[in-house]
Amino acid sequence: MVTKVFVLGRPGSGKTTAVRHIIELTERRGYPVSRNKDYDILYEMFLTDIRQEVFYPADYGGFIVHDFSVLDIALEKLENKVQAEIASIERGLFIIEFARSDYREALKHFTPDFLKDSYFLFVEAEVEICIQRIHKRVTCSNKLDNHYVSDIIVRGYYGKDNSEYMMHNLARDYGISKKVEVIKNNDTMQVFVEHISQFAEVIFRQEDHTLRKTSLFKEIPSLDSDEISELFVEVIGR
Repeated sequence: MVTKVFVLGRPGSGKTTAVRHIIELTERRGYPVSRNKDYDILYEMFLTDIRQEVFYPADYGGFIVHDFSVLDIALEKLENKVQAEIASIERGLFIIEFARSDYREALKHFTPDFLKDSYFLFVEAEVEICIQRIHKRVTCSNKLDNHYVSDIIVRGYYGKDNSEYMMHNLARDYGISKKVEVIKNNDTMQVFVEHISQFAEVIFRQEDHTLRKTSLFKEIPSLDSDEISELFVEVIGR
């Protein structure tokens, strides 16, 4: 069974920490996991933009986008990448990770079917805390995905608070059928990781339950109407 999890939030909010923990918990269960970030797509596009028509180089090996239409293109490429991987396997957890200023608009660049059966984790942190974390990660860490984002971009482009939308409107707007979770990450790392563990456990329980129901139906080649009714009662009771 394929499971998709969107992990969203402004730079410095804690997306990477959340993703790493979800990956660790998933791998402990022996379940394949694939991490997919729009940053990787944007970075490849940046490297090929020799004339700097879309990107400018930034500090710490980063880049600044000056043609924002490329952000929409990157999301469409991101879905295509994940869809291609899904088509080649039977089971796995796919994490889709990106940051945008307005998620109501950004998610329009994914197809409805891709969104509606996905889980969503939105990590919220105060803007100034995010800026402090970004400075710390680029100066004190050599991890590959600790990317630099300027203070101006974080305060400006990423300054909008999307948490209310994610909590109250996302599921309605896009017909999301699975868990949408908003976690605030302004406290200690321990508290944050505990919240991520609880979110991951919800995913594992729901997907295991769905898999058991699917397997149960596949075990029985043919049923009459009475047997179908009895089986339905059994499944609902599990």
